[in-house]
Amino acid sequence: MQFAQLVDDDGILVLASARSLAARFHSRAYDYDFPKELVEGSQAEACCGWQSQEEGDVTITIREPPEVPAELPRGVHYLGCIDFQDGDELLLLPYSQFTMACAHGQGVPQDVEGLSARFPFPAGRHACFARVAPVRGDFDEAPPLVFNVFLREANGTAGSLPEVPVIARIS
Repeated sequence: MQFAQLVDDDGILVLASARSLAARFHSRAYDYDFPKELVEGSQAEACCGWQSQEEGDVTITIREPPEVPAELPRGVHYLGCIDFQDGDELLLLPYSQFTMACAHGQGVPQDVEGLSARFPFPAGRHACFARVAPVRGDFDEAPPLVFNVFLREANGTAGSLPEVPVIARIS
């Protein structure tokens, strides 16, 4: 299991292939008309995202799930597929940093702790799922927002995956 702690400053979180994002925006202009680039990137299997509907500190855990049943368990949302290349990395970033990377960094996000995270990731097409993780304890303020993100190989399973929402709302 891997995890990242990010500051979500706009209520939308993004998973992406580092190589696909860099290739996609190396010499192409970014379209600021939300959510056009996120939707097109998702259709190209370069990235996927979801609406956390909150801003602030977020913890994201990356896990490989047991086999995902045909009917998703309550609270688990299918985000789409990402196609990772050899030597690729999984990027996790809030939408603001996705925008900055694509519009000003040729698809490469700045390495700023808390604003992006990257992990080496095996090549192949991976289906992405997310859910809000339960948090236990007594809190003086609102409990921290924690998401479990599950990625599993999806090669050859396109027919058994759910239809992709434009951007899933997970709360």
